[in-house]
Amino acid sequence: MLEVTGLDEISFKLGKIMSEIDGLKDDVRDVKREVSEDRKATDKFREEIKVKVKSIGEAVDEISPHVEDYRTLRQKRSRCHSGQHHRIRRGLSNLARIINFWPVIRDTLKQALK
Repeated sequence: MLEVTGLDEISFKLGKIMSEIDGLKDDVRDVKREVSEDRKATDKFREEIKVKVKSIGEAVDEISPHVEDYRTLRQKRSRCHSGQHHRIRRGLSNLARIINFWPVIRDTLKQALK
C-alpha cells in the first residue's frame, strides 16, 4: 500500500499530466492556425507535439497501476484525516478521468496533426 508521501507524489504527477494535456490542446490550436503560414515550422511543431503526446502516454502508463493503491487507501479512509481523504478522492477521480479519456485525447490529437 502507498504511504501518504507516495499519495502526494502520485497526486502531483496527476496534476502535472492534467496541465500537460491542457497545454497540448493549446499547441494543437496553434498548429491549426499556422498550417497555412509556414509549412516547415509547422512540421517541426507537429514533431514537438508528438513527443509531448508520447511523454504523457508514458506518464499515464506509469500511474495506471496505482489505481488499486488509491482504492485501498480510500477504503481505509477512517484511518485518514479528512484532508487526506479529500486528496484520495480527488486523485481517484483525476486518475480515472486520465486513464479513461487518454486514448480519446491521443486519437483526437493525431487527427488534428494529420
